[in-house]
Amino acid sequence: MKIFNKYWLLVVFTAYIFMSLGCAKFDSNESQYDKPQSLIDQEVLNSYKPLKSYVNYNGQINFKLGVELTFNDLVNNSLLYRMLQEHFDQITFTDKLNHLNYVQGSDSITLNDFREALEANDTTGLSVYAGSIIWHKNQNAAYLNSLLADSILQGTSGSDVVVDFESSTIGDDFPTTTGDASATIVADPDGKSGNAVRILKVTGTAFPQFKVNLPDGKTLGQYESVSVDFKGGGCCGFYGAGMRMAITEGYGNPSLTGYGGPPASELPEINGEEVL
Repeated sequence: MKIFNKYWLLVVFTAYIFMSLGCAKFDSNESQYDKPQSLIDQEVLNSYKPLKSYVNYNGQINFKLGVELTFNDLVNNSLLYRMLQEHFDQITFTDKLNHLNYVQGSDSITLNDFREALEANDTTGLSVYAGSIIWHKNQNAAYLNSLLADSILQGTSGSDVVVDFESSTIGDDFPTTTGDASATIVADPDGKSGNAVRILKVTGTAFPQFKVNLPDGKTLGQYESVSVDFKGGGCCGFYGAGMRMAITEGYGNPSLTGYGGPPASELPEINGEEVL
């Protein structure tokens, strides 16, 4: 009986300890944190509807809300590209679409990457504004300048004898610019050619006048210079003016003034003498 009482006391004591432990109180481990500003900002943005829903298209049905993207955004279906599809009506490109990148030196146009980007965008419903392929910058200058290069016309070079007086008769006269002068066909006094024109005037100056017929198909603009074979008396021409030639549409008296001859003071010198 005595042993039984000890065992009973041990059981009661143990039960009491467990009951005491079961009623113990513990502190809460809950913590309070502030929401990050970046998350707050994102929640504000998420509260907005798509941007294009804020556009009033009434009365401006052709208006397009657009955004710039790169070719790679479209071809790689980037996250930015997928997100912007919800907010915009149209896209344009920020790079490469210019004259310099696409117009080749052979005047051909290569648009491979541009075409690839358009094909990637076909199913999105977004229209594409391609930009300006002709612009004041990013031009293929080498190709454009080649279009302005001088054109070399195929033809022949050489000289044409337009007046030799061989068809004229000795003694024929040509008009002159003054009534007291004469221009008469004579035989070449040096015997080097057939006929020549002898011009006589005692004082002053005179211009013989004769009509020039260019060869068929030739125009005056195709000639660069005029050469005249003549023999002149005296040393210095008229007050250093030398020889002048005028080409006009009809007969008349061309003045010495304004026909391009330099003043005597500007004539070059060789061995101290003026070259006329």
